[in-house]
Amino acid sequence: MKRYLTLFALLWSTIILMAETWTNVGTGTWQDYIVNVWRISDSYLVGYKQWRVQIEQSDERPNVFRVQPYARASETLGTANSRGNTYNDDNVYVYLHAKAKDKIYLEPYTWFYFGGNDYTSTKYNLTVKQRCPENGYSSKYYGKLSDDGRTIVFPIGAFETSGGYSGKTTYTTEEFKLVFPVGILNDDVFNFVEPDPEDDSGIYMGVTSFNTTLKTLPIQRLSDTTKNTFFDF
Repeated sequence: MKRYLTLFALLWSTIILMAETWTNVGTGTWQDYIVNVWRISDSYLVGYKQWRVQIEQSDERPNVFRVQPYARASETLGTANSRGNTYNDDNVYVYLHAKAKDKIYLEPYTWFYFGGNDYTSTKYNLTVKQRCPENGYSSKYYGKLSDDGRTIVFPIGAFETSGGYSGKTTYTTEEFKLVFPVGILNDDVFNFVEPDPEDDSGIYMGVTSFNTTLKTLPIQRLSDTTKNTFFDF
């Protein structure tokens, strides 16, 4: 019976994601310390740079946000080597989950960051993975909301990067920060409950209400007394 509930929950989550819509909530600041360890030339450092990004919030999951930090990488990161080649623009979305003020993580993402030019015809992709429980690592690498209520700080070593021009795997050696517009990271965000990957004691299920558009209520864990019960929707 638990298996059927699990399958139902997975199917329902898929439906929700297919219908997901997004709202632009303003401009934030992406402070990039990830790319510095993957610089093409030591003479052209990219660390400690920051730039403005548009932040979108999910209409169905208010604790989920997305940005496109590398859409203008040729400008924001600039020249990569002495030949004047720049880092590549890539419209890849980076998704952020704010589960709690001390449990914030980015989904893994891959960015086509260099190559396919007159310097090298090879296309190099950089894969970034946060070392949090959702990716099989430790909770000490979650991002945390600062006291200002708008700056998320990810600790040293929070991100594993692989691929890229050097082909090596490494870890970030600086804090990484993402600054939100004032008032966006509010109680509505942190009151929305997502399943905890470290808690396998029950089934998680999204409850929905059908009006003119698909809306979701906070996801709640079924209690011990009801987790093996079918519900008639």
